[in-house]
Amino acid sequence: MSLSWFIAVCKVGDETRLSHIFLRYSIEVYLPLYRNPLGRLQPLFPSYIFPHQPTPTHELGLTRISYLSTCGQPAQITDIIVDDIHAIETEMRKDPPPTRRVAIGDEVLLTAGFFLGKRGRVVRVARNRSARIMMSNGYELMAKMRDFVVI
Repeated sequence: MSLSWFIAVCKVGDETRLSHIFLRYSIEVYLPLYRNPLGRLQPLFPSYIFPHQPTPTHELGLTRISYLSTCGQPAQITDIIVDDIHAIETEMRKDPPPTRRVAIGDEVLLTAGFFLGKRGRVVRVARNRSARIMMSNGYELMAKMRDFVVI
């Protein structure tokens, strides 16, 4: 068991670009991707890439990346963990999850934001990108589709 993969933290959306920069310097990097409901590949862990060696970022000309560290040393993960992530990635790449249109009257569970874990009912849908949700206390809020699930 070797501890040879490191965890680099970057700005959301920069994962692919930064992994290409690492590869340009012949540093093996792992960027797990999954297929979203629209069929596009996206990072499985936004803001994280896994280089095989902890090269100082200033040597690569990078300023918006750092290594996750423990006790002052770059955090390492084992090949076994990387293999497990790869197995999950492979399974998630097969087919995108089915999309379900949200309808007025659907009961939803909020998965992000101030009302995390609270239930509500959809009272209006805006171009299937967001919905107005009526909470049980009478409060209405607007939530993006990614911030709730239909239950």
